[in-house]
Amino acid sequence: MVAVAACSSDRGTLTAPSFGSPDDSVQTGDTRGVVPGNGDIESVAMVGDSITVGSERPLQDGFRGLGLDVQAIDAASGRRITAGGGAGSSGLDAVVALAPRRPDLWVIALGTNDVFQYDDEEAYRNEVAALLNALPADAPVVWVDTYLAEDPERSAEFNRALRDTLAFRGTATMADWANVAGGDGVLRDGIHPSEDGAQMFADVVMAGVEPWLG
Repeated sequence: MVAVAACSSDRGTLTAPSFGSPDDSVQTGDTRGVVPGNGDIESVAMVGDSITVGSERPLQDGFRGLGLDVQAIDAASGRRITAGGGAGSSGLDAVVALAPRRPDLWVIALGTNDVFQYDDEEAYRNEVAALLNALPADAPVVWVDTYLAEDPERSAEFNRALRDTLAFRGTATMADWANVAGGDGVLRDGIHPSEDGAQMFADVVMAGVEPWLG
């Protein structure tokens, strides 16, 4: 699912994307109570990779259990954030295609296929910012972080860059899959959820979505 590239210990300095000033509301872990919902969110669209593909049924059930109209769960194996991958279309392509549906809330679960493609956090931030710039500026976003059992340090590096970039955007939270995925029996191959893990992945997503619903 991932191609291994050379690893660098260099760290880029944070360059603010075009979202404005940092927003300290971005959190990891349990985000309940962090963001006040206004009760106006009725629909959701999710863009993901093969982890989302394998979890689609519990995701559908979870969103509907929260009373949300599921505009789309657009997931493809090998999908990267902005570059074409195994699916042939990037997450950015999927966001642009779904934008006319105007979902009230976006869930993004991408980055796993990008972790080994770049050498530093600045490159990760640029990837995340490029996708966020394609979303409506006022649309709430929940982005699920990454976990790779073979290299948790590199996935943690991506997650730091993700958190930083979401903070500059504001109206965004990070759902903490990494804190769950390393548990016994959650993953079947170090990346993809087992049958039980797929439900756990959906539960992480729902915990990230709930605070926006008021």
